[in-house]
Amino acid sequence: MATLRNLTEKYSSLSEEEIEWLELLSLDWQLLADLALSDVVLWVPTSDDGYLAVAHSRPAGSVTLFYRDVIGDFLRTDWRSLVDEAMETEQPAVSTSPAWYEENPMRLAAYSVNRRDSSGQTLGPFAVITVHTSVADTQKASRIAAAFREVSEDLFGMVQHGEFPVPGNTRGENRDPRALRMGLSGLTWTASRPSLVQTPRPRSTRLGFETKSRAKTSQR
Repeated sequence: MATLRNLTEKYSSLSEEEIEWLELLSLDWQLLADLALSDVVLWVPTSDDGYLAVAHSRPAGSVTLFYRDVIGDFLRTDWRSLVDEAMETEQPAVSTSPAWYEENPMRLAAYSVNRRDSSGQTLGPFAVITVHTSVADTQKASRIAAAFREVSEDLFGMVQHGEFPVPGNTRGENRDPRALRMGLSGLTWTASRPSLVQTPRPRSTRLGFETKSRAKTSQR
């Protein structure tokens, strides 16, 4: 089975640092799909001016649009303009009309990928994420679905600015991946896979790293 590194080294000219950044990002790929309630695909530019899919996750709690993984596939020409817009503007690019895959209509969005070096300088973009949401999704009106998507949009925005993933992330395969968001009350809301249940938690957590609540800060 082809890996992200194998495909990237074979078809693209990304640097070792850029490949390592994408590998770190891919550790939370399933969580991003679950929060976005959408298929999420990572594309790298190829040496012949195309894009190749090197990572793909389906949402655990929503409708998937792809009957098979698209890893190893080249970007469809009808999605290219949106991807180019995301890469050129480094802003979210969202389709204004339904995009299509086979016979399935979807909402399509694209986000560029940047990284930060050891000095904090933002470098890129050097890859792009596409988010594929079924127009048949029946969860879009629920409060929980809206909260999940807000968290996913925050994370995609951080990816665009090179703020996510966090270098030094030590999350292992045996640790339950979760995303947390601070509310106005000072509590955090957690969205945890696979249950995807929101629960208020009196602590502040960032993916891959955990810090104590404000009580610890007050003791200093």
